[in-house]
Amino acid sequence: MQLTFRLTCATASGDQRAERRYATYTGGTRQFEGYVRISSLSGTRISLKQTFHESGSGPYFMLAVERGGRLYAVHGGDTLSGAGTVGATARVNTVHQVGGSHHTYINGSLAHTTSSPGGSFYDKLGAYRTNSGNGPATVVWSGIRFWRKWAAVTCGSRAVAAAAALLAVAAVAGCSAEKGAVRQAPASPDGARPALRAVLASPIDIDLTWSVGDGDAAGHVLEFATEEGGPYTVRRYFPPGVTAYRHPDLMPRTPFFYRLRAFHGPASGAVGVGLPPGELTGEDETAAHDWLPPRTDAHRWAPRFRPVGDPSAAPAGLTATVKHANGILLPGRTVPRTRTGSCWSHAPARRPDTPPSSLSVPGSTRQD
Repeated sequence: MQLTFRLTCATASGDQRAERRYATYTGGTRQFEGYVRISSLSGTRISLKQTFHESGSGPYFMLAVERGGRLYAVHGGDTLSGAGTVGATARVNTVHQVGGSHHTYINGSLAHTTSSPGGSFYDKLGAYRTNSGNGPATVVWSGIRFWRKWAAVTCGSRAVAAAAALLAVAAVAGCSAEKGAVRQAPASPDGARPALRAVLASPIDIDLTWSVGDGDAAGHVLEFATEEGGPYTVRRYFPPGVTAYRHPDLMPRTPFFYRLRAFHGPASGAVGVGLPPGELTGEDETAAHDWLPPRTDAHRWAPRFRPVGDPSAAPAGLTATVKHANGILLPGRTVPRTRTGSCWSHAPARRPDTPPSSLSVPGSTRQD
């Protein structure tokens, strides 16, 4: 099920809420899992999920997003992750032991821990104004699940066969008996598909290594899931030549499945952008933001098919239009018909070699 929450107000006052509340609980260990995507955020900061202390002080733990993609804890302001950029999907897990502790995991890794009082609590999620922020914003939650205690996981040897152009291996975090155990998905006979190898380096850390395999690949994207059938979440994009990564601080007693995918194709030319100084003006905040949602334009397709390895297959006519102090519209004028999507990367001028940070569907525009 997919839930979409929209705030249309731009004022920094009032009761701006689009949220859903779930059942009250009073004890034990409670787990939450959900996938959140910020479809648009022309405002400043918006709360996404809350664990509410019903019998106590009220708001207990609040996860929020700030313009630019910073996910943070409202109380204390700790940064949890930079995975909240517009258009990206982040996996959120919380593990709440009432009277003990509350843990928050972003994309599988531990991001925040705080002590928990006793009493009654409930979860709610959506998009709602913080004391220091406001909308407009559109937030999409999906894959919502709740359950009690840690899932029962057998700490035994397990391997998952590779399929299509994807590789998958499984390792169980939190199983000390498995420390040092190796899981491996073999390379394809023609070498086009690299071997992926996972080692449980500690009860909560998994080291992944892979062979280069396809020498023509422009890079690789690593995805993970906690069930063999997914859903899979992008963990990191890697430039060519990188063949190792540690997935740290994982959820204990949880199986992790990984797959590695190569992406191909030449890059477009770089476009330099200079944002104006300062924050959004009042005029910026109240102006129409219909340019924000990514969209597809059939007229941006190239008139003919091109091999993905051909230099002429690079997207052409990339432009960057500064909309305001916190917004850039990036349409590509011509996209080859062979593409199944485009990787985007952005970086300060002093670091032009930054790997891709997101993926868009064919023929679509992007905004940042």
